[in-house]
Amino acid sequence: MNQNQSFERLYMGGSEDIVYDVFDDATAAVTRLNGKAFYAKITGHTFFAGSTMYWTDTDNTSAYKHGMRYIHAAATNYLTLSCDYFQTENIDNECQLWPSIVWPVDWELKQVELHLEAAATAVENFVIALDADKGTYWDTTYYTGAMTGVQDVIWKPEDGPITISKQDLLNFTYTNVDSNNWGLKVWYRRLA
Repeated sequence: MNQNQSFERLYMGGSEDIVYDVFDDATAAVTRLNGKAFYAKITGHTFFAGSTMYWTDTDNTSAYKHGMRYIHAAATNYLTLSCDYFQTENIDNECQLWPSIVWPVDWELKQVELHLEAAATAVENFVIALDADKGTYWDTTYYTGAMTGVQDVIWKPEDGPITISKQDLLNFTYTNVDSNNWGLKVWYRRLA
């Protein structure tokens, strides 16, 4: 790896809580759009266009395998997502979109920034945690911060960037009872 390689930014955003949404229409076939993108129904989603999220299929039947997906457009009850290849099939309610990061190579986490449209009033925490591919014994909570009265969080690992193993999932969670619009920016660098 080139040690001079600069860090990239990954953006996520939405309203309401920072947690996954489930594709809940098992009968609606996805629609291929120009390029490598598909259009799928997710009733009541709260994510913004321009976000990059982690797509997973908990029963492993989807042709759209686990991985990072860019949200090209977000309309009421529908999202347009990127995909590496296209296969016509139904999206079932086992498919989920998470405000999380996973890469097929080792990577470094440099910084996380969270901005809310207004300071939080409820007593709740913003959490950054690792869901290790090896299992729960290797899971790690990197940051837990109380959000009452807070509008902006900038978190940097104390000892410099953290190396995260490929296929480990970095999760961001925040209940967001106030339903503030939120934006998350993650500074990272892939190591291969």
